[in-house]
Amino acid sequence: IEQAQQEWMQSVDAVHHPMMVHDDRFRILRCNRAYAVRAGRSYHDLIGRPYWESFPKGTGPLPGCQANVDAVVQNGRATHPEERFTLDTGEIFISRAFAIRDPSHRFLKALHIFEDVTEASRKEENLRRLATELTEAQRLARIGNWELELGSGNITWSEEIYRIFGRDPGSPAPGFGERIFTQESDARLRNAMDETLRTGAPYELDAELVRADGSTRWITARGAVKHNLQGGVSGL
Repeated sequence: IEQAQQEWMQSVDAVHHPMMVHDDRFRILRCNRAYAVRAGRSYHDLIGRPYWESFPKGTGPLPGCQANVDAVVQNGRATHPEERFTLDTGEIFISRAFAIRDPSHRFLKALHIFEDVTEASRKEENLRRLATELTEAQRLARIGNWELELGSGNITWSEEIYRIFGRDPGSPAPGFGERIFTQESDARLRNAMDETLRTGAPYELDAELVRADGSTRWITARGAVKHNLQGGVSGL
């Protein structure tokens, strides 16, 4: 049993995410090496302390953690909350809590796993910023784009494409069965797209579109194939 416990602790210490177990008073019962390093204290110094004195520091338990304990105590149901918090350093973590109960569903302790999502959050924020900048640039230049995924058949329109066609950006993008060009332009555009998919050569042509109110407008349409990681054609 002692060897099994030692092997278990070695396994937990191999996890690079900080992990700790607390009791119903939020005092640390167990933690892995990553948690001790993050908290800046030794394992033995952490045991028995309320976790908010070490990591994540605060004046009390995380709101979701408190709610999880309350839910188990009141009705025997764990909520397994996932909550995001930001440290004074600007680092962003996600905490996932799992209640551990006895056979009668009374709360015994809770396991917390903390994942550092700082870099991922920054990348998401940068992507949102770039998307906003692209939308504004397209609006100013009156240029829009659309994409077709061949595997799923999904069509995605940019906001400016909706404006150009006089359609509500909140509505689904029209499918290929819906006429959004005059008959002559629709035929030329479909032929150009088929040729691009067949040869891989991009197309460019002038086409007359039909707006939602029935009016028409001339645009220049350009298209090229998209490739997947294997080099095959995945869309337009």
